[in-house]
Amino acid sequence: MRQELHRAMNTRMEHRRHWPLFARRSLLVAALGGVLAALANPFWGNPVAQVLVGWNTASLIWLLAVGWLIGHAGPQDVRHHAAELDPSWMISLGMAIAALTASVGAIFFLLAGVKGLPGGGRLPHALAAMITIATAWVSLHTLYALHYAHLYYAHSGDRTPGSGIDFPGTRQPTFGDFFYFSFTIGATSQTSDVAITASRVRKSVLIHACLSFAFNTTLLALTINLAAALF
Repeated sequence: MRQELHRAMNTRMEHRRHWPLFARRSLLVAALGGVLAALANPFWGNPVAQVLVGWNTASLIWLLAVGWLIGHAGPQDVRHHAAELDPSWMISLGMAIAALTASVGAIFFLLAGVKGLPGGGRLPHALAAMITIATAWVSLHTLYALHYAHLYYAHSGDRTPGSGIDFPGTRQPTFGDFFYFSFTIGATSQTSDVAITASRVRKSVLIHACLSFAFNTTLLALTINLAAALF
């Protein structure tokens, strides 16, 4: 029993040592993977398709990397490593704009590509658009979940609690709590049972809610046109 506990503690410490390096390189590896996928995809001569393939590849690599880190994270890891997972505000804004642009571009690509195609030929275009929209939506709100975790612990020490967001009944929130908060805003453009208690968080929530509203309403309008084109 003691050996198993000691082994588990050593594994946890090993993961913590690799956190900073893994977190810093995840975006770089995702970007390189996206570029390589865009250059290697079979849609030569179609720049829009190449960009969408590159975006989807980069997004999936980054989401898998974040998922691996979060899957090996405990409550203390949120405090110690939230800042490492949160990109700079310029990168965050760029990723948010890229997510919205990729989704809109995917639907326009589909609308332009399905004209004159038989029913079976439309399926690959529809799948490409749906995958792009899904990865863009999940990436946007994952980005903000990591940002909220960073904001929560930005002004706290190793032993002082975080501030700015009040999770009812939770003294030490996990990454899951921040993902719940972020995806609730992403789906509804509002918070639920979580209270915001700091202006620095309100500013981020305001931008996040506006982006979510623009994202959701734009996709709704374009999806109606997409359905009309497909059926």
